[in-house]
Amino acid sequence: MKKLFTILAVAAAVVACQKNETIALDNGEAIAFGNAFVENSVRADYSATDLQGFTLYGTVNNVNIYNGVAVTKGTANYGDAWTCPVQQYWIEGAAYKFAAVVDADEVNVDETTKMPTSLKYAAAGQNDMLYKYVEKTGQAKGDNDIVGFTFTHLLAKAYFTLTNNTNDTKYTYSISKVKVTHAYQNGVYAVTGDTGSWTGSDPDDTNFGPIENVVYGTPKTNAAVLLIPGASVGVSFTVTLKIGGKEVTSFDVNKTAVVTPTANSVYNFNVALSPN
Repeated sequence: MKKLFTILAVAAAVVACQKNETIALDNGEAIAFGNAFVENSVRADYSATDLQGFTLYGTVNNVNIYNGVAVTKGTANYGDAWTCPVQQYWIEGAAYKFAAVVDADEVNVDETTKMPTSLKYAAAGQNDMLYKYVEKTGQAKGDNDIVGFTFTHLLAKAYFTLTNNTNDTKYTYSISKVKVTHAYQNGVYAVTGDTGSWTGSDPDDTNFGPIENVVYGTPKTNAAVLLIPGASVGVSFTVTLKIGGKEVTSFDVNKTAVVTPTANSVYNFNVALSPN
């Protein structure tokens, strides 16, 4: 039987920002919201088409005017103004601050301004938490833009790809009990304006689905799982090798400190079986 060995590589795709310009419309003095998009199209969790709403916070001259208001998507397509149940108005020369949040388990706010100070996330929910902060200055009537949000992913996403490089169709290769180890299970994202940082807690194993019966020349992947950034994580899995459909060997792979996930990034853990 051929001598075989396993290679693990991690490919990290840091997602580039793609900013969207707001569209200037004559809205009178009423504040309108629209152009709410997710920062990139390679993430499968939220995109410009499936984002249906966000929670809005806002101030004018540091006085609260929106405190956790649910804004929902309009009925038209790309760029349509969204529906806000609380109507506020532009004041020429006034300083406006807006923050929008999607799928935080809990939003902590400043006692005075009611603007977000931190966002709590529980990994068990596996929602892709989003956030955006925007500042505007009130213009004369008719010159105010729609307030747009280009959301940033606050989490990382990871998945495994299994490749059979044996150059022999008799060999099939599987991995099971697939885990990212020492990953934060809960976390708090502290925000200051449009920046923030994670404090994670409860590090533990995060389970991924198996990848089974990979043949030469046809890689397979498993479903992606979201990770809280900040912890140095490892991986573990069980390898099973079959020849002609009959299992011939099985062994465990454990690697620590493989990568430290960062927000708004996608990680592909590449596992390959190759001839010696």
